[in-house]
Amino acid sequence: MRRYSYTSGSGNHTTQTACNGLIVEAWGGGGAGGGAATAGGNGGGGGGRGGDYVRSWIEALGGVNLAYAVAAATSVGTGNGASGGTSSFDTPTLIASGGSGGQASNLGRLGATTAATSSAGGVIVSGGNGADGTISLSGGGGGGGGGDASGTTGGTGTTQDMGAVGGNGGGGVTVQADGNAGSAPGAGGSGGFRSSVAKNGGSGAAGQVIVWEKNPSDLFFGGFG
Repeated sequence: MRRYSYTSGSGNHTTQTACNGLIVEAWGGGGAGGGAATAGGNGGGGGGRGGDYVRSWIEALGGVNLAYAVAAATSVGTGNGASGGTSSFDTPTLIASGGSGGQASNLGRLGATTAATSSAGGVIVSGGNGADGTISLSGGGGGGGGGDASGTTGGTGTTQDMGAVGGNGGGGVTVQADGNAGSAPGAGGSGGFRSSVAKNGGSGAAGQVIVWEKNPSDLFFGGFG
């Protein structure tokens, strides 16, 4: 088997001449943490949700061009966190949704618990939920295709059947500071924390697309299902 990894941008994956099938893995982008705004916003924002992980078997022969796109890292700010983008391969065959952003400290503080859009593919593992912020802490970010955050502890990325591991969510903070970014692929950022000055939530991590190409000589092609 041959392994190809795409960590940014978009383009076409051209299969090798001997290819007779693919397994494709993808993580959507992580949601950004909620910011800590100036007006009425003392305390911490909620953590962003991690992006979904999706894995699919795709029938493909050699010399075929198949389009891919990788979600970029999310922008940061003092308001509600931005949602993570979608990663995809041969749309609509495989779509990995990004996570939603956490709420700002003056707009509810809740950690994000929903996907930004709907994922599609053979195996779907939801991103981890972001934790809620409070008056004394900001919520951690959810893991990429992984575990939920709890308090300031970011969610852990899950190891998938093909061996790849999702990113860990950004850790929340308890003193005035910007939130921490989630790690790639696909983890959510933590909320920012304000005591007197507005602070940004942490950035959600970029996604990733991994392509495994099967040749006729490969006797075993595990990791799917």
